Amino acid sequence: MQGLLLDRDLRKSSKDSEVRSVARAITTTVMRELDASRNALLIDFLQESNLANSNGDSGEENIEYATILSGLNLYNAKLSEVYLRNADLSGTDLSGTDLVRAELGGANLSKANLIGANLTGANLSKANFTEADLTAVNLSAANLTETNLTGADLSLASGSVNTLSGADLSGADLSGVKFITKAKLELAVLCKTQLPESIDLDPDRDCK
Repeated sequence: MQGLLLDRDLRKSSKDSEVRSVARAITTTVMRELDASRNALLIDFLQESNLANSNGDSGEENIEYATILSGLNLYNAKLSEVYLRNADLSGTDLSGTDLVRAELGGANLSKANLIGANLTGANLSKANFTEADLTAVNLSAANLTETNLTGADLSLASGSVNTLSGADLSGADLSGVKFITKAKLELAVLCKTQLPESIDLDPDRDCK
């Protein structure tokens, strides 16, 4: 990878260039063989090398590498403030992972394992968590605007989210959840939703 950066000017290469295709193939192969902590270090390297833009000013590079993250092992990894906007993290093991203040807007986390993950202050707006396991996650100050949580397991989740405006909770399990208030749920989509016993709302309110 260092040779591609220094000798082939990878940072300035076009999306469809040969050098970028080689870099993508190398990265994909390496990440499938690494454990969670080393995968986290590789993500940091990609961002610090401007191959994955951490401030969102050039999202194309980020999306290009982020599409190879699907199904990876990132168990208990340290990824606070990581920039993974629009990333494909479907089926990824993120259980116990530190995702404090992570940028995950628009990301695909369908069927991902996030049991016990820390999502404090994370931007999850318009992210897809369909059938994801979010058991016992910390969602303090998280942004769930228009987040798709269809069929997600949020049982025992904690923390007070910033907003659930437009969030789709159809088929979601919210049993034992502490952060949910009736006022916030008024702004979400409910259909066959398993609500906490303390919430007096129709769980099928928005079924068509």
